[in-house]
Amino acid sequence: MKKLYLAVALLAILSISACSSDDSNNNDNNCVTCQIAGSNTEVCEGENGNAYYSGVDSGVNFYSYISDLDCN
Repeated sequence: MKKLYLAVALLAILSISACSSDDSNNNDNNCVTCQIAGSNTEVCEGENGNAYYSGVDSGVNFYSYISDLDCN
């Protein structure tokens, strides 16, 4: 019976600790506002290093993509 309680306690601890690292990644996005086609648009760096424009992977490296745009 003690082994059952220990196993349940370990599962609870593992499930709580696994979620804490996922929450912190939301604040690490690298986004800039760029002038594209006459309007301000947010361009973000994806985990793969590519530029994302309107949520779509451009297939181009983030820094190469924004180097040709008016971004702040």
